[in-house]
Amino acid sequence: MPSKYSLKKIAENHEKVTSFVTYQEYLESLYNEVKTKVKPYSWIEFANDLGFSRTNVLRLFVNNERLLTSKSAVKISSALGFVGAEKRYFENLVKFQNSKKTQDRDQYFIKMLGEKNKNTYGELDERQTKYLSEWYFPVLRELFANPESLKDPEGIRDALNFPLRLDTIKLALEQLLKMEYLVQDEFGKISIKDSLVETPKHVDSLSVTRFHQQMIDLGKESLTRVKEDERSIQALTVRLNPKSFANLQQKLSDLIAEALAMEEASGGDIYQLNIQLFPFLKQGEKND
Repeated sequence: MPSKYSLKKIAENHEKVTSFVTYQEYLESLYNEVKTKVKPYSWIEFANDLGFSRTNVLRLFVNNERLLTSKSAVKISSALGFVGAEKRYFENLVKFQNSKKTQDRDQYFIKMLGEKNKNTYGELDERQTKYLSEWYFPVLRELFANPESLKDPEGIRDALNFPLRLDTIKLALEQLLKMEYLVQDEFGKISIKDSLVETPKHVDSLSVTRFHQQMIDLGKESLTRVKEDERSIQALTVRLNPKSFANLQQKLSDLIAEALAMEEASGGDIYQLNIQLFPFLKQGEKND
């Protein structure tokens, strides 16, 4: 069984906690690594090493059968030797997952993103992360792909289906220019720098998660803000085996590629396409 010091060393060399978007995934990943280095090892020993009583409590945390409190998060941070950004990230991650109000979750998520930004990103990654941090950055950028579209902040504000403050629009345009997603010529004319922005696989999953969260929330708002004949919201609950699931995943990817090709050919108004495919049952607990 590892001592507190050796557990800290394993955690130090393990994948950083800032790479995880749930504390359950991090704790399970760390536990599995400890098991490869220390035999025999159990959830009971893991709990003891993290400062809890010798019980199965850590497994309950990981399986979502018991809530990991903020007080317990501080105990784990201390046991693993987290300091600075890692300590703040982990403790905010627990608060984020425990929060029931959207406003509180957004607050903690932004704090997590800020802690990760401090130590993790190079210049390109930081630019990508900033671009994905707010839903309106891609939307405002896309406006300048069409020479005939609205260009003044007031007109943009009035044309949006979703409310956005005028000062936010002005600041966002300044930031898009600074990040070089938009460029301005000698006559003051603004245009997009590249026709397509892709998110590299190495860009942080946390910023991508925040982007999708915001877009899913806007999808919900569109049910009441956008006329029915101007949107398409569809849903289906279906049973799929692994082969059919992989097949459907590929078809959805093909649809995205087809939509991009349609944009290049037709231009037009700005739409958001969200595709969600997720299981209701945990792996290993499916009914056959």
